[in-house]
Amino acid sequence: MYPIKHGGLGAEMADVAAAAIAKLAGAVESGPAFDPVIRGMLLTGSDPVYMTARPVGSESFASEVFDSPPWWPADDKVIAAELGQYLSRLEGLPEVMRLS
Repeated sequence: MYPIKHGGLGAEMADVAAAAIAKLAGAVESGPAFDPVIRGMLLTGSDPVYMTARPVGSESFASEVFDSPPWWPADDKVIAAELGQYLSRLEGLPEVMRLS
């Protein structure tokens, strides 16, 4: 279990897990490695401030602050870029589990 609880990290873990499952099923040769990034937007009453943080070791973070979102799409709350792609490629899934 990962010690940091954050929706974006959960989505990133899901991407890595989906890639591993797809690799075991023979659908892909490799997938992304788990590279945790916490993304956030601070509402300031004026222009928002965008932040990213990467865990460094078990007790530290490397962080950055931006005037505009450094990720895409900027309006998503939780980003799981790879999960749908991997699941949609798997063969033999019931139709209700397929993503288009």
